[in-house]
Amino acid sequence: MKDSDWENVLHFTKDEFVQPEKIRADIVYVLDDIRKILGKPITITSSLRDAQHNLDVGGVQNSAHVLAADGMYSGIDFAPAGGMTDHDKYVIMETLVHSIVHRIGIYKSHFHIDIEKRLTQN
Repeated sequence: MKDSDWENVLHFTKDEFVQPEKIRADIVYVLDDIRKILGKPITITSSLRDAQHNLDVGGVQNSAHVLAADGMYSGIDFAPAGGMTDHDKYVIMETLVHSIVHRIGIYKSHFHIDIEKRLTQN
């Protein structure tokens, strides 16, 4: 993501992402929208992973958390600050289904989202 793209982001900083220059801007914009609509902070629990870290945490080989052929990534795991309520899940899902997100994972304590069209929906 270019430095100039960060000017459009209200609720996150580059420091919250691993190698922020390699994250796809559109996924950060989606996160920013979620944060605005949810009305409370969001914690990024995972962004870019190297191959070994991805293996260590049980990630799939062709994960959206690793760099694509173009040197960019969009895999993000996140959770609302203070835990995830049913209302949080509803608000987040409502926002995501009307966004450009290609894949959504819903877990007990967090969400996974990405916009990698190279990966199949699951």
